[in-house]
Amino acid sequence: MSQSQTNPELKQLYREVEKGHSEQAGQLMKKYNETANANELETWYIHVMQLLQNKNIPLEPELFSLKQACKDWAAFAQLCAGKMHTYYQSKKYVAQIENYVQAHFQEGISLHDAAASIDLSPTYFSNLFKQEFGINFTDYVTKLRMEKAKELIEENKLSMKEISYMLGYRDPNYFSRVFKKYFAESPKAFQKSILK
Repeated sequence: MSQSQTNPELKQLYREVEKGHSEQAGQLMKKYNETANANELETWYIHVMQLLQNKNIPLEPELFSLKQACKDWAAFAQLCAGKMHTYYQSKKYVAQIENYVQAHFQEGISLHDAAASIDLSPTYFSNLFKQEFGINFTDYVTKLRMEKAKELIEENKLSMKEISYMLGYRDPNYFSRVFKKYFAESPKAFQKSILK
């Protein structure tokens, strides 16, 4: 927010919302609502809405209309800050998820293992994962494994059985079926095609 667009108090309030400090945002808005004029509050509202939209934070139209915000600015400020806090929490979890999956995708990990590693319920973990990565957890792990399998086959140093075990597949036949489904050819056929 630029200096010309709002008063210093509302700029401070914007920063509290941006940081996800719900309680502070509500208290500041109660204090500043008495001195701010309608135009300043509308400008502040627009900036907060842009902030949320830029972060792809879903908005409930009935809660986020200017008319609704005007009825209780403090509640609106708290709600927006709460949305930002949730956004930052999910980003923290996403980083932890990525680290865990990268470190363990070669093992026989499950969604329950991954969720437990960061103290989330499997359902919340699954929804967060799909929202962030665009695919479900199992498909993501399979994708990583298949990309690694392709890389290992190209190196031509290990047998298919060794590659299968390295990637968490205890049944080499199952590994072969997954590979074929993913790349439209068996690991052996892929190996032959690159070794010609």
